[in-house]
Amino acid sequence: MKIDPDISVLDLTPNDVLSLRQCFESLCLFGGTGSGKSTLLAVIIRALLHMQFGMVFTTTKPEDKQDYIELIKESGREDQLVIFGTKGSYFLDALEQQAKLEDGSDTFSLVALLMIMVEVANGGSVKGKEPYWELSMRQMITNAIDLLKAADELITIQNIYRLIISSATGERQLSSKDWRERSYCFACLNKASETSDSFKAGDDIAMHFEDFPVTFDYWMNEFPNLSEKTRSIVVSMFTTTANAFIRGHLKKLFVHNTKGTATPPDILRSGALIILDLPTKKYSVLGKLAQSLFTMMTMSTMERMPLSQYPRPVSIVSDEAYQFLSSFHVDNQATLRSSGTCCVYAGQSISSYQIGLGEQSEAKVQNLLSNISTKFFLANTDIATNDYAAKIFGEVWSSQTSSSTSIDNDDPKMSASISDQKRHVIEPLYFSNNLLRGGPQDGNTVSALVHQIGRVWSNDKNYLEVFYQR
Repeated sequence: MKIDPDISVLDLTPNDVLSLRQCFESLCLFGGTGSGKSTLLAVIIRALLHMQFGMVFTTTKPEDKQDYIELIKESGREDQLVIFGTKGSYFLDALEQQAKLEDGSDTFSLVALLMIMVEVANGGSVKGKEPYWELSMRQMITNAIDLLKAADELITIQNIYRLIISSATGERQLSSKDWRERSYCFACLNKASETSDSFKAGDDIAMHFEDFPVTFDYWMNEFPNLSEKTRSIVVSMFTTTANAFIRGHLKKLFVHNTKGTATPPDILRSGALIILDLPTKKYSVLGKLAQSLFTMMTMSTMERMPLSQYPRPVSIVSDEAYQFLSSFHVDNQATLRSSGTCCVYAGQSISSYQIGLGEQSEAKVQNLLSNISTKFFLANTDIATNDYAAKIFGEVWSSQTSSSTSIDNDDPKMSASISDQKRHVIEPLYFSNNLLRGGPQDGNTVSALVHQIGRVWSNDKNYLEVFYQR
């Protein structure tokens, strides 16, 4: 099966289309409350469903699930529906799946995934603005994973958690018989040491065994000798996040469950339509963390499944997207196009994205938006969003005439001057005053201005106004 990247997915006007290739460069929608954003998002979803995309839907409100189900039924694809939530039997063993990947089994990729999970759980930051805390936690997780590998233990969040909380906290404990008999960390060190000692010079051994002397020294010397305050902060930064995954809903959803049905993101290439029924209005931080993790794993998996071999496009649809984004999403948006994945991000404003992405959010948001090709701007009163929209539509030179009159001894004098000045092609005020919001006063019509990188539309302009009925 071969797909035509230039096939039309959505007619914007009779003379302007959104192609499959342009969808792979992703879309975002900005619209304030009551702007008609949901109407336009539904139009885009219908088009992607019609094109047989495999799709993931995030949820914010409990009613979002039913709204998506109605669109799926309308498309005749309800047999491909998967509900991923607390009431179902589906699970995604995220860390174990990452560990099993041929090119993802290195410790670095596992540490990176765990660090992103901690970032999301902490609202986009890790212990203030000092890099020391993040580096220290990264070092601890790295040594924990390498020790588990050397001890031939499963790489799971539970095992990493067990190892860290059972590690020695001082010289006295290191020599304690009771600690050595009870500690999971010591059991792993003992088992790994025995295996490592069995190797002979010249043996071809795995990297974690080559690094084992460093790992051993960390757990038997460096970590126990950290100051109590430093160690407790670094440990708690990780365990507060990990603790959520060893109990309750997240354990059920993201840890291997012999009674459940595995739901790896690769089923999207077969046309699965996965609704993440974990609305943040109901599940708060847990809903955010779970959905963020699932979409991260989706992006990572799709990049390992090239469109040339798995020719079904995939989409991640995220309303109020700022709730689910992390630095992982921002960093990987630039390379996602080649995997045939279309991200559809909808949100009220740039300001909301900056809040959602935490520290250094302004740079993160700019980076994200620079890698999204097509942007829809609906009615909005957010100053930052309207200024951004006005800037990307650009400026033009225009002639401005000014005149003045003065009276001196009953002798009026008039003067006039003409000067060239720059002005916005679309002024920021346009987005709050001129776009239709879909109410009865607008004939139930929603309008938006569209911008696409490098494109001149059929109206010979770099912007296009589109209209849709509620």
